[in-house]
Amino acid sequence: MKRKITAFLLLFTISLYAQENIWPQFEYFIGKWEGRETGKAGEGKGERTYKFLFDGTFIYIENVSKFEPQENNTSGEIHKDWGFISFDRVNNQYKLREFHSEGFINKYFLDNSQTASDTLVFISEEIENVPEGLRARINIIKIDENNFTETFELAKPGKEFTEYLKNYWKRVTKK
Repeated sequence: MKRKITAFLLLFTISLYAQENIWPQFEYFIGKWEGRETGKAGEGKGERTYKFLFDGTFIYIENVSKFEPQENNTSGEIHKDWGFISFDRVNNQYKLREFHSEGFINKYFLDNSQTASDTLVFISEEIENVPEGLRARINIIKIDENNFTETFELAKPGKEFTEYLKNYWKRVTKK
């Protein structure tokens, strides 16, 4: 009898998780975007795609940023990164993991205290392959149905965040 009850509770819990939509504040981003970028690397253009993976278990982000040679970046730069947003059900927390072409791996959590319906704030928990103590923050503000801004900030140990890059994204296609 105990086995039947345990099996029922397990299946019931799994079915609840399967039915719950965990992505309402992120569905806005699904699709293709083009961006104008400005910051320490200079002026650039970006292309980004957000899509669901594994029947909505994760959101996958693919980003390419191109900075032509310019005064403060004479070599120019092509930056690529992949990101994955997940929902940690145990801790009731959204996570963002980014893998950058330069070898950086950033792990963020969504800061609920700073997040609102039109604003998402991700704070780094861990960054690989950078000086110890470096922190990062991503601020995303939805302007309207087809535009959002994204600010990437860095902070050295004991210092405040300073802007490193600001992006202006415009929707190309939905879903």
